[in-house]
Amino acid sequence: MSLEKEYVLTIQNKESLLSEQLFISQHEKGIDILFKIIDSPSLKISKHKYIYSDIVLIDMFGNEIVGDITPVVENRVLFTLTNEIIGNMSNFGKYNVYIRLYNDRGISTILPPFPMTYEESPVSEKTLALGEVNTSEVDNCKIFKLGKEIPIYNADGTYNLKIWVAGDIITDSKLNQIEQAIYDLINHKIETDKKLKELDKSKGYIIKVGTDDFPIVIEDLKKGTYLIEGSIQDFNEGVPYELEGKNYLYVTYASEKYLKVVRCFNEEVFKLYKYDRTTKKIIPLGEEVRVITPVDDVLTLTEDRNQLSTLSAATTIALPSIETFSKITLYLNVLSSTTMTFPKVIWLNEPNVDNDGLLEINFTYTNGKWYAKAEIYEG
Repeated sequence: MSLEKEYVLTIQNKESLLSEQLFISQHEKGIDILFKIIDSPSLKISKHKYIYSDIVLIDMFGNEIVGDITPVVENRVLFTLTNEIIGNMSNFGKYNVYIRLYNDRGISTILPPFPMTYEESPVSEKTLALGEVNTSEVDNCKIFKLGKEIPIYNADGTYNLKIWVAGDIITDSKLNQIEQAIYDLINHKIETDKKLKELDKSKGYIIKVGTDDFPIVIEDLKKGTYLIEGSIQDFNEGVPYELEGKNYLYVTYASEKYLKVVRCFNEEVFKLYKYDRTTKKIIPLGEEVRVITPVDDVLTLTEDRNQLSTLSAATTIALPSIETFSKITLYLNVLSSTTMTFPKVIWLNEPNVDNDGLLEINFTYTNGKWYAKAEIYEG
């Protein structure tokens, strides 16, 4: 944080009056000088849209030195004594200081000048080994405790952004501001992920997270509905690999010889696979699974062979209108509290959902009638 000096500037009778005399020395590089301009009958800065300013110094020989253009904040004009400005002030003595104000159309107003004395300091300059942007190296500079604690967030909750420029001093307060923001961000993500997992769990999913050392092994999964993340095995010729984001997997059949799996890993559609326990290989069955969603509490099936949906509220199931022999397998991820209403169907065994899980219903249309059998894989 730069050191600051602040002066009150009043405009009276075409004169600029400072609250006290302004002195600077050649060692005051990097110091911020703030001029707070007081509204007066001749200048009402707060009433006009003055949004930028710069400082012009004129020495006794008429040489001009111009500072950086900076925003005007709460009637305050900022003048930073940069290395370039101090380097251009080749003469000690009196300088006239002019403030230029720019409105929102870029038109400038020049305030009456006031004096500044540039004097030679009798004390020799000493530079601390401070960390500076674009200059310092790790382990070769110290981070100094300078200035007060910097607020991390603005009043509206947005991040209090610091624009770094070459030569800025790196301080503990600036670093701690960044560290705290990162800490808050990561903690918020952890809490959000935890809540999302709890929400997914409440919808009936079994949540599995694999690691490099302990990947999720498809062969070990039982019948059920899964939401999986991290490292997984068996879908890449037995070599574990990392999944991106959330991935859904449904084990719809499990025997000593093979598993039947519906999965959607980093893909736009669900697909059917068969896992052979003997050969340890995943075999694509070449069938896609269409994902359908209820509209106004009605789930309307299409003529696709395999369909998948998730139900969390009372839902009416509507079958497609067809005239030829057809088979449809519907996979429903359901909660035990979900009520389903079916059309006229001849059931081999009706669905009875006592626990959360995956409901598989096989519909067959023949001779003008729908037949169905259901199986629930509790998760």
